[in-house]
Amino acid sequence: MEKIIDMRDCLLNQLKALCHGSQEAVQSGTHFSELDQYLHVNRPIDNEVCDHMDDILREGGGILLLVGSAGDGKSHMISYLKSIEKYQEFVFYNDATEGCSPQISAVDTLKFALRDYRNATLNETTSKTVLAVNIGKLQDLVENDEFREGFADLYTVADAIANNDIVDYSYPRIKVVSFAHRQAFELILDEDIDYPVKSDFMAEILSRITQPVPTNPFYKAYLETKATSGTHDVHEVVAMNYRLLMHENIRKAIVNLIIEAIVRFKLVLTPREFLDFIYCILVPQKWSKYGRRSDFFTSQLPSLLFDSNGGKIQQAISRLDPLKYSSLLHDNELSKFYASFEFDRSCINSELLDQDIVDYYTNTLSQLYNASPGLSERNNKGNIAVLIFKLNRLLEYQSYSEPYKKFLKDITGYYASKAAVLREINEMVKMSVPRLYGSYIEEPDFVPLNLQGSNYKIFTSLQIPDADIVPREPFNVEYPFIFDLYFNTEWDFSTEQIPLKIDFPLYEHMYELRNGKLASHFDGEKNLQFSNFVRKLSKFSDAKKSLTIVDSDNHKQKLTNKYNQIQLH
Repeated sequence: MEKIIDMRDCLLNQLKALCHGSQEAVQSGTHFSELDQYLHVNRPIDNEVCDHMDDILREGGGILLLVGSAGDGKSHMISYLKSIEKYQEFVFYNDATEGCSPQISAVDTLKFALRDYRNATLNETTSKTVLAVNIGKLQDLVENDEFREGFADLYTVADAIANNDIVDYSYPRIKVVSFAHRQAFELILDEDIDYPVKSDFMAEILSRITQPVPTNPFYKAYLETKATSGTHDVHEVVAMNYRLLMHENIRKAIVNLIIEAIVRFKLVLTPREFLDFIYCILVPQKWSKYGRRSDFFTSQLPSLLFDSNGGKIQQAISRLDPLKYSSLLHDNELSKFYASFEFDRSCINSELLDQDIVDYYTNTLSQLYNASPGLSERNNKGNIAVLIFKLNRLLEYQSYSEPYKKFLKDITGYYASKAAVLREINEMVKMSVPRLYGSYIEEPDFVPLNLQGSNYKIFTSLQIPDADIVPREPFNVEYPFIFDLYFNTEWDFSTEQIPLKIDFPLYEHMYELRNGKLASHFDGEKNLQFSNFVRKLSKFSDAKKSLTIVDSDNHKQKLTNKYNQIQLH
């Protein structure tokens, strides 16, 4: 009996292809489907890979190592490369486990895949290989004695990768493309931009999923669902979430929120996780049991986006929920919602939305607002206020973290070698040092000692030199996604160089210290890197000659040692 297709499910079924648990979402590196082809975004790394493969073709043989971590797109890359006709001569190993027996170890599997690239045959082989390998397995391979002795050149390259060193690319038959040390977004060296970051990859994926063209399978499914779905069911909810995602401002806000989460909370994003995230913000978790009165508000995109019970990306973004940041603007806007006696469609920013979305929210929310008197009415009023508030914030993205906004400005100045930014970083560190253990002292030449009491702090003096603040590698505008998310500083003393990597958590901590926050013991434990840095500084201080005691009222008394006599000043 032929199965009857419910046209209402078209969009839902199409979106399931993005879900992490679906067969289509897990790339094995064996097949490049029509959907893969449609969603494929040509990234700079794709061009880099193809350039290396072209070099191997010209050399007559060689190997390309694709190194990274699980879910970073290596399998998708291999599927894509297999579909290109001129690369049919290549043998592809996806994570070097393809077709191997479970009884064979990962290291032995790797050695088998590399068999044509031993010391004696590397320069004569006509084999052409692309091998994708996770960094953990590569580290295991480096520790193997047989590999070290039998694959000397490959060992040198692999050992450098495993130890995070600069890879020696002087071997014409060994090519490497690392998926590591590449940001999921690009840096824009422009001082006039409020948020000098973007992600062409994320923006393009979202655009491809939502662009209103006949070749877009998601848009085609959306039209079919929209034409057949009944009002107030889950299919309508998914269709309207999709329609909302079609708005450029919404997509820009989502990308900016993800970038902010990457910087502030060290969110690690893989292409696979990003596709799953798109599914999760469009389709409610319990869609099969959807009830309009009970689930409407939690099933809308602005709610799903900040769902702390959702996937990894949603959990990170939930920490950026605008409701968690109080401001006069927020309070005024929310009070207007709560104080009204009827739903006012002017609350929705209709200038940035199409009429379908405005009508959908207006009609549905009006009905829910007037659903019934009493407690449910008050609950609905609160839910409406929250939903519209989040929707309006998405239409006009802004970060509510001043340290984050300042960090973006400073990191762009850092890579642009702006002298003012480098001076500011130096000053920030020097002013933060004496405040590490909770003192309001503002003298940059004071170093706290790890002898702190409840009513006093002990300091010693140290002339801290200016740090050498230079990026590990210079910024290349042609590769704006390759950069470090920290300030690389080095403090030069006569006998020792003391490094300090200032990532956003440490930057935020010092920013707050400079702006009056009193450090606690917990802050010191939380920023162990900074605490260790200060302890190293204290080795070069004048602690044996003089100490300064600062009481709870910030009064200072100095103890000096002259001719073995302790004097109090």
